[in-house]
Amino acid sequence: YWLPWLVLGLLAAGILLARRRLRTLALTSTAFTVVFALLAVAITIGRGVFAGEVSPTVMPMETAHIFFDQLTALLLSTSIALSVLGAVCAVGAWFSGTSRSATSLRGFTESGFTAVRTTAEHSGISTGAFGVFVHRWRQAILAAGAVLAAVFIIATGPVTVGAVVGALASLVVLAIVVGLVQRPDGATVAQSPSALSRSSTRT
Repeated sequence: YWLPWLVLGLLAAGILLARRRLRTLALTSTAFTVVFALLAVAITIGRGVFAGEVSPTVMPMETAHIFFDQLTALLLSTSIALSVLGAVCAVGAWFSGTSRSATSLRGFTESGFTAVRTTAEHSGISTGAFGVFVHRWRQAILAAGAVLAAVFIIATGPVTVGAVVGALASLVVLAIVVGLVQRPDGATVAQSPSALSRSSTRT
């Protein structure tokens, strides 16, 4: 029971000790995804091989499939879930990296958040001091969300695709909320052209 967690702990320690942590995380997550994807494929192929070997002399084909599925259902679902988790971690590591494509995508995403915040503040909607607080502690908030997502995946018992997808979806929603709520500079945005014209008319 403890051996898989020991392996994961060693992988995490290796990533933390690496000089280029994001690159190491991306490569490790990619290898993680490939290994568990191959395991899922092997289980699927083994299902047909097992049924072909034992039927019809030992048991009927349908019975052989049911018997094999009962033995490997948990292993197959766990392999698929961990493969999905590894793929998402690899994409996240790439998105946080320094490559030109990742930097451009982050800039595009941030410009979208900025446009939404600017439009909201022009309409009189602002997060104020709370937005400044969120911006100051955004990395800690996202890290806490990632820890809670990992705890949720582990606490649900056997790792399933549903638990992984649900935790990752919640983490994505948290990142979007942080991006929209935060106020990077804490300053009031520039007035819209209509507001400027009204103020100049009054003077």
